[in-house]
Amino acid sequence: MADKPTSILRRLGILYNRSFDDPDGHVWEAVWMDMSAAGGPGD
Repeated sequence: MADKPTSILRRLGILYNRSFDDPDGHVWEAVWMDMSAAGGPGD
């Protein structure tokens, strides 16, 4: 379980990102990408 956020929620266009420190001091990052807004080849 995450102990505390190390950064605020970042909105980067089609991406959302957040980092957390766990109780052991490791940093975890969660990233979500809106694939429908990302487009693809030829878009």
